[in-house]
Amino acid sequence: MKYGIVLLALFALLISACYAGKLRKYPIILFLKVIKTKDKKLRLKYVFYSFLASEYQICKRDNPNYSECMKNAIQDALTRLDNGIPTLNVPPLQPLNIPSITIGEGKGAVNVVQKYKNFNLYDVGKSIIEKIEAKATPNDLKLEVELLSPETRFEADYSFNGRVLLLPIVGDGKCTVTLQQVKITINLYAETFEKKEKKYLKVKNVTLKLVPGKVIYNFENLFNGDERLGNEMNRLLNDNWKDVYDDIGDQYAVALQTVFADYADKVFSKVPFEEIS
Repeated sequence: MKYGIVLLALFALLISACYAGKLRKYPIILFLKVIKTKDKKLRLKYVFYSFLASEYQICKRDNPNYSECMKNAIQDALTRLDNGIPTLNVPPLQPLNIPSITIGEGKGAVNVVQKYKNFNLYDVGKSIIEKIEAKATPNDLKLEVELLSPETRFEADYSFNGRVLLLPIVGDGKCTVTLQQVKITINLYAETFEKKEKKYLKVKNVTLKLVPGKVIYNFENLFNGDERLGNEMNRLLNDNWKDVYDDIGDQYAVALQTVFADYADKVFSKVPFEEIS
């Protein structure tokens, strides 16, 4: 019986090592464990251990420099998430695709409902974390993050029919909106919930603020393709970018904060809390 146990254990170790070697680049590792049942029989138990791949930095909440650790960990993760995490069904961050976004009218310069489809946000991962306050308990996580994005842009299919700066604006087509030197503030609060006897995080609240140093607008096919009127409207928007953005910028932030919360949940729901904190 002892030899049987040894051989079984060696077999389990060999298979586990093979799987670990093959899947080392991915965030799911298979282990085989020898256990003894109540009737004293031996059997192999497959244990799937889901965790962020070894190249992702992990911060333990009892770390006295937890905030600094989280700053480095999140900054590092941002640079690695361009392709997402396929094995966790976490989508690519470059670009971050949003099927549709609708921005309502403002109260000043913008009197048009902006409808966007195939909204793709670029260069989020190039943002630089300037400051972070992080606090974790066994039951929740709080993050206050300040970032600077040298340049972020979105490309989308737009549809407009209204007025901007008291002038009519009508059109549908491709657009690119570029935000330069963007100060980003994110406040996130998540609580734990239990699933299969493990605790996972769920985002309960997130707020986002975007303060750009400059915005560059380019809308194609305005006024049914009238090039002269279209160029003039784009020039007007860019000359008055601050008035335009200040009137509706908060609505962009509200739309995007929901997207970012969903993105965070895609990671949190796959990785037990104790594995990341």
